[in-house]
Amino acid sequence: MARTIQQIEDEIMQAKNNEASLAQLNSVSQTAIWRLWVRLTAFVMHVFEQLFDAFRFEIDERIEKNRVGTLSWYVDKVKAFQNGDPLNSAGEYDTINPDKQIITRASVRDAGSLLNVKIAKGDDPPAPLNATELTNFITYLNKVKFAGVAVNVISLPANAVLVDIEILYSQVAEEDAKNSVKQAIGDYIKSIAFDGEFVINNLIAFCRTKAGIVDVLVNNITVDSVAITGGRYTAPSGYYSFDAENVSNNYIMTQV
Repeated sequence: MARTIQQIEDEIMQAKNNEASLAQLNSVSQTAIWRLWVRLTAFVMHVFEQLFDAFRFEIDERIEKNRVGTLSWYVDKVKAFQNGDPLNSAGEYDTINPDKQIITRASVRDAGSLLNVKIAKGDDPPAPLNATELTNFITYLNKVKFAGVAVNVISLPANAVLVDIEILYSQVAEEDAKNSVKQAIGDYIKSIAFDGEFVINNLIAFCRTKAGIVDVLVNNITVDSVAITGGRYTAPSGYYSFDAENVSNNYIMTQV
């Protein structure tokens, strides 16, 4: 991990103080030539160590991804699927065609006796694979996975979020406060990583960033009619949808 510039300067100064031949370098002026060289050297070393850290992180990431059979390796294999293209005898595509790589969201989790593979296509919003695409993908996965490894492929529509909340607002119009919170909920849902957790406290934090929103009190939040308990929830499909105008949402407005 890269040292700070001050840490490097301190080490250089300690080394200087331990060297009797450098005793004459004793000026207290911050613009003394030798002090400027110490500072410049420390800065260059700091930048080099930062670059080395970034390089090491990139190498470690590549090694992890290339370790055959790891979860990240499976994710890469899932996203490499090309709909409609056959695999060759080596289990690879003869031609890599990004236009046919329809899977944009993927999660692979170890469930003990099998791997749960959640997938979706498209960007905003994502969507499940259709029947033909799903059949093609399962055929592909069965060919590239390790022998004896059981997989459970999940490609479902987004799980719908409904809210029953009280919005405490101040110094803005009621309708503006409500619209701000609706926007915040949508923004929060988009920020959740695929197969990530819906965390109520994080949702509240998003809402509080909006102008005039003092707080949001949660009475109930459901995902496909399942109430979130314990403050967090992971969608079966891996992703969420939110229709701010759905009449089943309940916004209680309280001016404070």
